[in-house]
Amino acid sequence: MIARLACLLVLLAALPARASTAADVRALRAQYGAFHACYERQLTYAPPQGGKVTLQFVINRAGRVTTASASGVGDREFLGCLTRALRRMQFRARRVATLMHSAVLFRHSG
Repeated sequence: MIARLACLLVLLAALPARASTAADVRALRAQYGAFHACYERQLTYAPPQGGKVTLQFVINRAGRVTTASASGVGDREFLGCLTRALRRMQFRARRVATLMHSAVLFRHSG
């Protein structure tokens, strides 16, 4: 039986070319459940590890994420899971498309 292991997700930054809005940060934090699910899934087949994952994504004028990527700790499946979670996100509408950079810290606390 696999013991349930917890992880801590910490938003390190969410920075577009100009300062991110509180609404953008709230939308990103609202996705933590999906990020945590990706981490939990990884723990079922890989030893616990922690570290920083860098997220890069483009939000179009309608507030939808059009492109996304994740890099850092974890394997291809874990990073792909995070990327898919980003692509499902909805942000507020904006005047121009915005490139966002964010870092999330994963720490195993089991």
